[in-house]
Amino acid sequence: MGKSKLNISVGFKDHEGKIRFLFRVLNYGKSSDELKFSFNKSKDYRKIIHTDDNKNYPDESIIRNYAELSYHEDGTLMWKYSELFKGDKSIRNNPHGEGSRRTPLANIGIWETVFMGNIIRYKDCPISSDSNLEIIEDKGDIFNGKPFEYHVFLGDRRYQTPPDNKAGELVYRINDISSRLDMTIWVRKSSFYGEPFMFGDKTAINNNNRIRIGEPKLQVEDGSVQIDLRILMNTEWDGNIVNDRMKLNVAELKKLPPMTKFCKSYLKDNPYLNQLIELVGFNKAFSISVFYEGVNLNHKMTAILDKDDKGGFLGIGSNPPNEY
Repeated sequence: MGKSKLNISVGFKDHEGKIRFLFRVLNYGKSSDELKFSFNKSKDYRKIIHTDDNKNYPDESIIRNYAELSYHEDGTLMWKYSELFKGDKSIRNNPHGEGSRRTPLANIGIWETVFMGNIIRYKDCPISSDSNLEIIEDKGDIFNGKPFEYHVFLGDRRYQTPPDNKAGELVYRINDISSRLDMTIWVRKSSFYGEPFMFGDKTAINNNNRIRIGEPKLQVEDGSVQIDLRILMNTEWDGNIVNDRMKLNVAELKKLPPMTKFCKSYLKDNPYLNQLIELVGFNKAFSISVFYEGVNLNHKMTAILDKDDKGGFLGIGSNPPNEY
């Protein structure tokens, strides 16, 4: 590991005027700007419980009192859970599956979500007086003792801060967390008071503060799934249709015969696409509406989820004849 370039804590001022810790971000690497996030003030602080994403609590959970999330140069996102008791082994876990990659750090452009946190129990966010502390303050309507959530985004520094023009939300920006990336934190009120679970024959609530991995959420509008070409970085394209800078050539696309496949994107290499499994399922043709960095390219395509010996993939092709 190279010499640290940035090491700051992020906290918030609660309704009693106390400064409480949310997470720490560390920038490291000899030749890159890899990032590490930790969600406990120290390994000796034992109140925050971390569990694996999308597991049933408590039966299927890996529970640890301290966890770090690292974002590597090649797009690998990795949880590290430290030992729970002396003699335990630390656990490393890719939340998207072994070998999966997100957007490489050098390719992140417009704001891209990394993780989100739910704060329910303020007392489990330790009071902090760190000298290198970024403090998020509100007007009294978010950090008022009730639950809130925060979403952390990375983006190229040339992009403007997203607007926070709604009641009960704010956007806080931290510049220069790496040589080319800034970070924004979108904070808003939340109605999440915990996750119900069965304790014997009784229903209980797990109201621990929690951290989850964030993904660009795919939307469905006018019957089409909206997909931004920026999230299809590791994809086999017809170079005449989409070039190596992810630019779509609509004129060439319209020249293709109907139902011609020109893209193959494996879910393992583009983990954001796993959302499509629940949205549309395998072996069902569906329409997609393509965007690029949030801009609608005003063109729809036909897509399908399928599998081969390498795993599940998204295939994209030209539209049926009656849609041209």
